[in-house]
Amino acid sequence: MTKQERKYIEYHLLHGVSGLQIAKMLRRHHSTVYREINDERNWDYKRVPWFRGRQHVVKMYCAEKAQKNFELNKSRCGAKYKLIQDTEVFKKIEESVLKGLSPDMAIGRLKQQRVKVDITSRTIYNYVTQGVSKVTPFNLRYKLRRKIFRQKKLRIHKRKMGKSIELRSEDINNRTEFGHWEGDCIVDKDDNAILVCIERMSRCCVLRKLEKHESKEVLERMREIKEKYYMQSITVDNGSEFWKITQLEDENFEVYFTHPYSSFEKGSVENLNGLIRRFIPKGSNISELTSETVERVQNQVNDYPRKILGYMTAQEKFDELKQSC
Repeated sequence: MTKQERKYIEYHLLHGVSGLQIAKMLRRHHSTVYREINDERNWDYKRVPWFRGRQHVVKMYCAEKAQKNFELNKSRCGAKYKLIQDTEVFKKIEESVLKGLSPDMAIGRLKQQRVKVDITSRTIYNYVTQGVSKVTPFNLRYKLRRKIFRQKKLRIHKRKMGKSIELRSEDINNRTEFGHWEGDCIVDKDDNAILVCIERMSRCCVLRKLEKHESKEVLERMREIKEKYYMQSITVDNGSEFWKITQLEDENFEVYFTHPYSSFEKGSVENLNGLIRRFIPKGSNISELTSETVERVQNQVNDYPRKILGYMTAQEKFDELKQSC
């Protein structure tokens, strides 16, 4: 019953209307109305104006008291919080999330360490919504995100810079071979940039701060990365900063370009950009960042457990695959 219906019952009872008549007016079953009226927890002292023309104080149905009882009973409904049953495990999960892990990653890492965890990531999200946890929506990467729907536009004058992604082998597409990378640049409003590369199989990343956001600088940084890390190919977009890296191609290294306006074709590096933005938010001045800061961000991202890797970190997976080469 609603609060308005309870007030309606109280008003008509004060004026001598029977419960059966009230039920008909409310279009409720008479048993529902009589249960509400006859419950002594809902009674309080009231002045009735209709007894022999004189006011008398009697104990009868009170809408306000009935509503309070209803709200109290409702608050006791449902399953009790699981965190009450195992507070130590919940505190560990909470600390991990506050350090930057997602609830699923935090739970997965504990299970990997053979810690018994009965709480699911969905439960953690529910606690955040209900305000039970120290964790807020701002600590969760996807909690505040809203999907923006845009109309598709037909684009013309599409630039193609080199070997198409269509020529990639199935081993690269299916992530069954180690040493194939994706590349992109994170750029600020003043055109300062960070070169971002990620190995497709292990999700291990390499970040390099660029002195200038131009093709010559990208070529030099890519040459350094190629010499230090095991690379068989790299897939990049059609940005002008990448047009010179085809100079690095040889019999053991190939460069592929996505279709224009198709960033989803290098989804690993696009997702990585989102992780990096947790440490270098949009609006940050990249020119003020030191190379040590960029390297520290790289290490933090590589030490982030991934569900797709069985809750191993990207660095752990990269080292494991490198040993097997």
